[in-house]
Amino acid sequence: MSTLLALDSKMGRKVSMDFEESKEKEKAEAALKKKYSKGDLGANMAPDVNYTVKRLVRGLISDNHTVKRGFFLASVQVLGRFKEAIDFQSYIDFILEETKTSEGMKNPEIHSIQMGRMMCISAIVESQWNLPNYSLLSLIDVLVYIHDS
Repeated sequence: MSTLLALDSKMGRKVSMDFEESKEKEKAEAALKKKYSKGDLGANMAPDVNYTVKRLVRGLISDNHTVKRGFFLASVQVLGRFKEAIDFQSYIDFILEETKTSEGMKNPEIHSIQMGRMMCISAIVESQWNLPNYSLLSLIDVLVYIHDS
């Protein structure tokens, strides 16, 4: 009888552990859905385009210099195609957030981030997004860094 109780209590723990794991998975899945279910770079933007634009910015900022040309070309094409759907100020804020530097970063990391920011600016210009010039001024501080380098 005690063996059956022991087995039952072990099974109960296993079930409760599975339940807790499934709860954690559900929370993680809900967080991902919340993050990617709406286009936070534009109200009329589909989630997959939103993800694509963000991924292209991260690709331009990456340390892998061999793929930047492709990310740049894709960025120009996507920005040119979906410029009506993308909220420019949200896009600029995202670029600024992704290209923040900190004190602990080494020079190659800072250089890669600043070059990525410059490539994001270039992609905006190349996509022929008709914008007021003052809106790009928040990104132009990268030119000071490049001049000093």
